Amino acid sequence: MTRPIVLALPLLCLSSLEAGADGSFLQFDLGPETSDSVLATTRGKMSFGANYSTYDSGWSAGLHVTRDFVLENIATVKIGPSLGRSDDTDGWSLGGKVIVERYQPTDFGFMFLSAQYNTYQNDWFALAQFGNASGLSVDLTAGGSETYSEQAVAVNYRLDDEGPVRLRAGYRFDAQQVFVGLSVNTY
Repeated sequence: MTRPIVLALPLLCLSSLEAGADGSFLQFDLGPETSDSVLATTRGKMSFGANYSTYDSGWSAGLHVTRDFVLENIATVKIGPSLGRSDDTDGWSLGGKVIVERYQPTDFGFMFLSAQYNTYQNDWFALAQFGNASGLSVDLTAGGSETYSEQAVAVNYRLDDEGPVRLRAGYRFDAQQVFVGLSVNTY
């Protein structure tokens, strides 16, 4: 079970490289029978990501490296290889991942949209996040694959006016579980 963590170490090392407009995102969520951790970082035209989840019947992990393409005033498209593994598979499986993201300032604060598809187990994920200038935001998420399905809502509260740390609390509808978490966003 430590192998996914060891394989993610190169991504953690790469995330410490200096870059002007780049950033990193780290999130941990914990529920009664589940836990999720996500790391995403962008350096120049490359993005790196890792995730690890536990649930009542097992665990899953993933890694990806993507090349980013900015479509001016539309979105950022990220495309690249991925690796995936879970407790019910034999070793790591190679896949391909595509991510489409859009951040939009609004009169009330901001809107962030993200859609992801990974060929490994036909994994998909969608996020709509809406936030205001006072540090409150709401996440609406949905995801699924050949082995799971989940929809959730979460409320995030920024701890400091300008700081990157947010406390989270939410509800997973399929699992029927409340969760709490923490995120750090330097984008």
